[in-house]
Amino acid sequence: MGGKELQKILQSSAAYAAALGPDPTGGIKLYPSSQVPQGTARPYATYTRVSRVEDQNKDSRGIYTVYLQIDHFATTVDKAEQLDRLCVEALNRFSGVVEGTKIKSIRVISGHDGYSPQLEANSTMSEFTVKINP
Repeated sequence: MGGKELQKILQSSAAYAAALGPDPTGGIKLYPSSQVPQGTARPYATYTRVSRVEDQNKDSRGIYTVYLQIDHFATTVDKAEQLDRLCVEALNRFSGVVEGTKIKSIRVISGHDGYSPQLEANSTMSEFTVKINP
């Protein structure tokens, strides 16, 4: 699971999409963590695929798990926390087929908030497990 699926799920949450705002291409301001366009105004979000674990048996590939991290950057703590809450509401317990990917379940597993001195931005981070059927 990657950016296309995340964009689709999170963009379908009207509250989240409105709070995050649109990017110049008409999507939402959700980017791979190393690919935020220079000059992007806050708020915006980044995602990182932390790892992927596959369950295999001798007959076929089984369900696999993707661990995702989503960070929100904003000018205020309240805005970063609002975005994180809306993101968790949109993703936690989600299941369905998105962009051809069969998502069995998404669960929030942890999170925290803080301040990024390099970006001079308030931030939140949530981690998710995503179970995918092959």
